[in-house]
Amino acid sequence: MLLGAGVYESVAVAPNFQGAPTSLEHARGFYHATNPGMFFRVLSPAVQLFLLLALVCNWKAPGTRWRLAGALALAILADVITFTFHYPRNAILFSAPLTYAPADLDRVATEWATGNYVRIAVV
Repeated sequence: MLLGAGVYESVAVAPNFQGAPTSLEHARGFYHATNPGMFFRVLSPAVQLFLLLALVCNWKAPGTRWRLAGALALAILADVITFTFHYPRNAILFSAPLTYAPADLDRVATEWATGNYVRIAVV
């Protein structure tokens, strides 16, 4: 689910952020009740919790143990990327006043989209 949602954001959502500020006004209007972050704030910790549970349950299987430990580490890394890279860009794109130059907003949207490909690869 985490992978599919990330790919969906890259394919269907992120391209619509280009063409600021109009595109961002529309996105902000569309996300008036909820946003993808609400989904990821539940799903990502759930993935990490289930990976930790699977790791504990499969601790005695050495090959499986290290795969699960690696998956858990990568899931945590994906959240680190989200908090350190995507959240500051989300604030600019979806919360800050749209007084930035359109080229700057489009650059931030492009950075967000490129960073999302990195996050998808990690997941």
